[in-house]
Amino acid sequence: MSQSEETPTTGAHDALIASVRQVLREVVEQLPDEATLGELVDAARKAPMMERALGHFTVAELIEAAQRGAVAARAQRAEKAAKAEDATPQVIRRRADVPDGDIRVLACLASQGPVRESEIATLTKLTSDQARLVLRNLKTRGFVHFEGSGAKRRVRITRSGSSHLRRVERESARRKASA
Repeated sequence: MSQSEETPTTGAHDALIASVRQVLREVVEQLPDEATLGELVDAARKAPMMERALGHFTVAELIEAAQRGAVAARAQRAEKAAKAEDATPQVIRRRADVPDGDIRVLACLASQGPVRESEIATLTKLTSDQARLVLRNLKTRGFVHFEGSGAKRRVRITRSGSSHLRRVERESARRKASA
């Protein structure tokens, strides 16, 4: 069927699907970044406009919409934070601040051995900027050491870094045992 032969019901159907997709995008944008597919489907079912229209979507379309929404939300937050304040050391550190970033990196180095900075970012699920800033902090505290240069540059944990990691792990184990 060509576009000139398109029936009014087909045009209305396409318009309905387009509006439902827009509503789905709004539902996805309201969910937290860590939302699972099940939470997405539950939220979509609770939206009044979405109840009848869920039959028009495949799971792949739901996943694609969820990924686009999460990436866009993260990008907006990062852009807003970058514009909000000056780039003083405290602000830079706060932007990179991950509650357990130091421990994640030290645990990764303890289990993997010497690795490249890019591998640390991947293994610890931090952004490259976050990993770089966490590593800089760990280096000033003497917990990590950089070996080599250029493409062969690797990061390894030091003795003081290992003892700090063990101490933190013991403290967290005590807290869990007492709770």
